[in-house]
Amino acid sequence: MNGDHFTFAQLQDYAAKRLPPEQIPAFHAHIDSCQLCAELLSALASGAGADHLAEQQAVDYVAGRLTSGDQARLAAHLQTCESCEAMVADLQDFRREQLSPRQMPAPPSARRTLAWALPLAAALCLAAGISALLVERAGKSGPAASAQLRDAGGFFRLSASGALVADATPPPGTAKLIAAALKAGHLPDGPLPLVDAARQEDSLRGLPTGPAQPEAGAFSPSGVFVLSDRPEFRWSPPEGATAYRVSIADDSLKEIATSGTIHAPVWTPEVALPRGRPMVWQVAVLRNGAWTTSPAPRKASPRFEIAAEEEARGIAQAQAANPPSHLLLAILYTKAGLAKEANAELDAIVALNPGSALAASLRGTR
Repeated sequence: MNGDHFTFAQLQDYAAKRLPPEQIPAFHAHIDSCQLCAELLSALASGAGADHLAEQQAVDYVAGRLTSGDQARLAAHLQTCESCEAMVADLQDFRREQLSPRQMPAPPSARRTLAWALPLAAALCLAAGISALLVERAGKSGPAASAQLRDAGGFFRLSASGALVADATPPPGTAKLIAAALKAGHLPDGPLPLVDAARQEDSLRGLPTGPAQPEAGAFSPSGVFVLSDRPEFRWSPPEGATAYRVSIADDSLKEIATSGTIHAPVWTPEVALPRGRPMVWQVAVLRNGAWTTSPAPRKASPRFEIAAEEEARGIAQAQAANPPSHLLLAILYTKAGLAKEANAELDAIVALNPGSALAASLRGTR
């Protein structure tokens, strides 16, 4: 190991299955607790490490903290890779700007005395300002190397070209969605929020009306998108209620489904409701021998919509992954209008990435 981290050669040996068996348990233990080594290993395993330097590799190279063998290998890579050469050149320029005249290389006669101090001074300067430099480089040549997040299955990060590098391969067709969210720092837009439907009639067809009575309330779902095509309907009953009837209709008040008479303030349809279609619902309440409709006549009825079939399939595919990606699910839930579910996944992302500005930015969009 190089200090507290594995050398580039050790990571390559592990990725190529050349690491001695007796070293593997200690290797796994270190990878589980070291974000840097886990990131570099991920890049090597995905093939990205063979194409470009990771951010920390470039920093260590400029600061002279690598072993002589690793330093030589990366120097050879820089001879053939313009992107990495430009990143290293930026870091070298930054080091020269940050070092004071006393820290700059001395004349030839004194260089031997200062040789040990220059890498240390460079490392301190780079540690203090590397984030600002990488943000500046991102504006010039693509996404910042710091655009990375820990997820349930490992790390997501962007390569120098903006492509997704992942420890666990996401479901087909989703890599671009994840890369776009990492690059933008926010999730894609979802559908416009639903609002409860203004009533055009006294009640939905088939529901009785009667004298004014205390109403049912706290309708759920109301003003939201839902995933299941057999959602659970709940409401708070007025005191003294003994029976209920639920009716679901489309926006033209054409009835789609009904519960019949039930005796609990909760109901799940026995048949699937249509997807991608706004619907409204009401509940009739039997109280003191009289039926009344809630919401009361001429009040807005609770409105909901079930996620479209294509969106539901994508979510089911992401949920079936082992383990499922919090970030991907947050993206897919948002696109389907499932804000509550998306927020729960974003909370998990923030918990996995304490102090991450990117995780906070993603969470702040919901």
